[in-house]
Amino acid sequence: MTERHSEIDNFTGYPWSLRGVRNRFFDYDFAHLSGKDGGNIALSWEKTRRVFLRERQTPPKFISYYTMDTPYEEMAGELSDSLDKLDLPYEFEGLATRGSWVANTCLKSECVSRFWHAADGPICWLDADSTVASAPWFLSDNPFDFAIVKRYGWRFMSGVIYLNKTEAAKDLLSEWTALCKRYPYVWDQALLSFAWYTVSRRRKVNSLWLPVDIFDIPPQGNASSLKARVRWFWREGRYKFHRRPLPKFFLQKQASRSQKKSANEDNKQYEISSDRIAQDFRDALLAGDLSRDFSIGEVFPMIEDYEASIRAT
Repeated sequence: MTERHSEIDNFTGYPWSLRGVRNRFFDYDFAHLSGKDGGNIALSWEKTRRVFLRERQTPPKFISYYTMDTPYEEMAGELSDSLDKLDLPYEFEGLATRGSWVANTCLKSECVSRFWHAADGPICWLDADSTVASAPWFLSDNPFDFAIVKRYGWRFMSGVIYLNKTEAAKDLLSEWTALCKRYPYVWDQALLSFAWYTVSRRRKVNSLWLPVDIFDIPPQGNASSLKARVRWFWREGRYKFHRRPLPKFFLQKQASRSQKKSANEDNKQYEISSDRIAQDFRDALLAGDLSRDFSIGEVFPMIEDYEASIRAT
């Protein structure tokens, strides 16, 4: 028997049990709803698009932090200006640097946790080096526990993180924060994907996968080179032939590309990025398959070598 979620049905305008063709080229994995039926839900792109363009009423509180006495402080001011123009509620926090870019990013989980516990309702994290171009209606009155962009079907992008005021969101935050404290050299968004998988195996976490179209991301490197054009087409362009794109809601400056080096006080950096996630774990995220009990070492096979290198310094 199909388990029903009336709030989610109302939010999407479609019965959540509606299944589309699970094909990355023609359809978009829209959500993961835990329950008897489990797994990701595929809606046609046009249906997904209508969900994200539907106007709603009550937005979450937008939160962020910035490291003081760095260029991020000025960029946070630009973010607050963009939220003021759209009359969206927000609260930011200034924090002292921890001495390296990756350690600073791991402050994110602690900051989000503090804001979440102090809030009366849902919150939404925004990176300080972003601005909001138009009101993200799909985050207002959102009944899901958790929402994030899952690029390529597996890569969590933590520039926007929506967390409802639910027990599932609380458990996810607790797991993520603990992982970031234990492994401060692993990218926070990579650890968030592992935290989501771990918590989803033991309890229901109704999750909304946001399309990467909501971001306006500057190209990396020489965007006019043949190599960059081929890479863009293979990763992004081929999926856009069959669908009308969404408006760009969030403008990402990707300041880490220029600020990362100056944020590191030590010349030697130890970090594990999302690119180092094991293929088996990527496949599980892509399929919404929670059957395997992954360990941290299976998700990041190089983690023991990294820890040994750090201890040796």
